[in-house]
Amino acid sequence: MEYVVKGETPEGEITIVKRGFASREEAEDHPIRMSHWKRVWVELIQPPTDDEAGQR
Repeated sequence: MEYVVKGETPEGEITIVKRGFASREEAEDHPIRMSHWKRVWVELIQPPTDDEAGQR
């Protein structure tokens, strides 16, 4: 499992700002320049299962 910081631009595009955090607290502590983003949040990303990885 991995936590990522996602952000929404003023134009409405959603993107991953930074990834690779082991804990929610670590992701929440990552410094963000809020003037670049309409909003930011932390999400837990599940790694693909073996079945999903085989379908690629």
